[in-house]
Amino acid sequence: MNEKKCKHCATMIPKDAKICPNCRKRQGVSFWLIGVAIFFGLSIVGTIISAIVGPAGSPGNTAPSSENMKKEDAPVTAKAREEFASSYEQRMLSEGMDVHVRVSGNDKKTIQVKWVLLSRPLVYKLTREGDMLENFNSMGFTKVILTDGYNSTWSYDLGKVFSKDGGK
Repeated sequence: MNEKKCKHCATMIPKDAKICPNCRKRQGVSFWLIGVAIFFGLSIVGTIISAIVGPAGSPGNTAPSSENMKKEDAPVTAKAREEFASSYEQRMLSEGMDVHVRVSGNDKKTIQVKWVLLSRPLVYKLTREGDMLENFNSMGFTKVILTDGYNSTWSYDLGKVFSKDGGK
């Protein structure tokens, strides 16, 4: 049982043969199949990133608009921050992302976003290209903690991030 069928001509060939001795065709995975798999993989990653980072008001934006969550002149309360976090979690869940969001600290000013698929490149994109930190800041959060729930955690002091001197 050290044989397999050639995927092109169905002749029985040695299991470790890279080329069929009968039809002379390669037995490995074809390059177009690898290309299609890479294309779909990148498409899925791109969809996830655009769902998280998408511009405010676009259909792919998963963050609830901070304008919808508060009145312009009223200070944001701890209750409003809790509602924002709950709404954010529900919105992410509806987009197919198993994200857990909780608030903590005095006046609920720390928000923690836990998602097992968070990685260093994704956090970089979220914090540099999206408006996620701005949304959290406008809701009165002072600290953001992003974690994959295992070994990686990223913390942002929003007072430093949005200070005039760039946190220096």
